[in-house]
Amino acid sequence: MSREKKRMHVSYEVERKVLSGENIEEIIVSFPRKLRQSQVTSLYTTLKENEHFDTPIVVNRTYEEGKEIIDYIDGNHRKEAMKKYFMENPDKEIEVIYFVYDNLSKEEMKKVYSKWNKQVRQSPQDLINLYKNDIEQLQLILHNCKASIYASKGRKIPVHYLVDAYIYAKQGSDSPNSLNPFDRVEEMKEFTRIDTMILTQFSNFMQEVFNPSGAEKFADLPAFKTTLIKVMFRIWYRNHKRIPRKKLVRRIKSKIANDAVLLNTYSQGGNKIVVDAFDFFLKKLNDKLKTTMYI
Repeated sequence: MSREKKRMHVSYEVERKVLSGENIEEIIVSFPRKLRQSQVTSLYTTLKENEHFDTPIVVNRTYEEGKEIIDYIDGNHRKEAMKKYFMENPDKEIEVIYFVYDNLSKEEMKKVYSKWNKQVRQSPQDLINLYKNDIEQLQLILHNCKASIYASKGRKIPVHYLVDAYIYAKQGSDSPNSLNPFDRVEEMKEFTRIDTMILTQFSNFMQEVFNPSGAEKFADLPAFKTTLIKVMFRIWYRNHKRIPRKKLVRRIKSKIANDAVLLNTYSQGGNKIVVDAFDFFLKKLNDKLKTTMYI
């Protein structure tokens, strides 16, 4: 007997709701993106000019002991804009459009969130944060690699920098493939303890070579920017099993890490800079050697 496949509830109802300063705090967003004040200000300006939001607020409706419970799947920027508007206009009301789903599970709510935000530019941090409970190795990676999901004022490296660099190093092609945030999350869901071990080893290597003094705000150093992390991960990944660790560390320190001008020159840029920096760094590492040792 074949198993019945689980189907996602895709239908929704369109409802209108009037919000005011008295009920705006009822909105608690299940998957809040990091607030960007520029976006809040833009939405607030829209309200001040008596214009309506272009997009609906997406919610999930469930019932518990006969009581209606509304989970807001998306809309934290609109909530903050309305809160600001009501503080200055306490006598005003705003009519908003709700797209109402019924009885979605947490997993289905995530899929609905992704669906409604497919055409919206999603930051890597927001998507990783949304699926953090589905990425088994995430907390261990964050702890071991001095990384964080969101920016941390230079004290930790954004974890998507490391993940993108790791994927680039493994893929073997000269130019990095650009990952969209959804594909990156799917890759991270497949990580095992072996992947975590590799990321940890590389992070320890980077600290030893480029932050020997143990500076607290190491993530502000040029070597820990996304461009050079990709370059160095590829160099380390191709050579760390071929060359003794101490020798590899000593060579990269003398030829690359101690050259501040070099690091600043290649610390920013797109895929072309990554490729150019990789080629140039290899030439420096192999300079004056009888045979090509670093690949």
